[in-house]
Amino acid sequence: MEYWKNKQVLPRQLSDLERDLSYFTLPSDPETGESYEYQVKGDLAFEVCATFSEESQNGLGNRYPDALGTGEEQWKHEAGRICFDRTIDPDFVKPYEEVK
Repeated sequence: MEYWKNKQVLPRQLSDLERDLSYFTLPSDPETGESYEYQVKGDLAFEVCATFSEESQNGLGNRYPDALGTGEEQWKHEAGRICFDRTIDPDFVKPYEEVK
């Protein structure tokens, strides 16, 4: 969400996040080294997909830093290819120039 707060637009691709001056390096799949899948679904909506070799653990390991800058969110998942849909709520997340 930091990207959206700064630019009021979602990144077209995940690599756009690395061009930001935050010195952020995108994580990749630890097993394959491949980039995570990302697709813009609307002005405020996007999807991130990955293939997991096992289910996330209950209560432990379910919270991961969000590569898109949205802070920590629940990423609980089953094994297999899983997609996480996220939508920015502009009533809750304000662009930086609007924050007072």
